[in-house]
Parts: sequence; structure tokens; C-alpha cells
Amino acid sequence: MLSGRRRWRSYPKSDREQAIKDILEVFLKSHPSNRLFASVIKKVVVSPRDPVEVAFEQLASRFDYYLVRLHKKGDTQRGIISS
Repeated sequence: MLSGRRRWRSYPKSDREQAIKDILEVFLKSHPSNRLFASVIKKVVVSPRDPVEVAFEQLASRFDYYLVRLHKKGDTQRGIISS
């Protein structure tokens, strides 16, 4: 999004930066128990694997670890992964 690839190419960088700020502000104002997970993948490092697949595996793993930590504290939760 920030770099202006694919569908973001038609938007000026200032608009893309503002969109990111707006998204983060909505998240900050959301329910306090909401969590955000992210993954940065260097294509050269994971090649020839699909970087999207690697990113999804990383996010799912981090999310699972988070739920395990909550469970160990007696807070048995279920979660939703959304893209």
C-alpha cells in the first residue's frame, strides 16, 4: 500500500500515508482486547516459496501462540483471522 504497487499506484503517496494513519486510528479506537498481528517477508529470503503463503503461516503461528498464552492464564478464547 505505502509503496504504491498494484491497485495503490493510482493514489498519491500522501493519500496512501493518510489511509494508513486512518486505519491505525480506527484500530486504536476499537475494543481494547483487539490485537493486530503483522509480518514482513523478504521475497529473496523465502524464494522460491510464495511470500504470501509464508506471511500467512507466520501470522497464523503468531496468532496461535497468542491464544495459547491466553489459555495458560485461564482465558480460554477462540479467535478470528481476517484479511
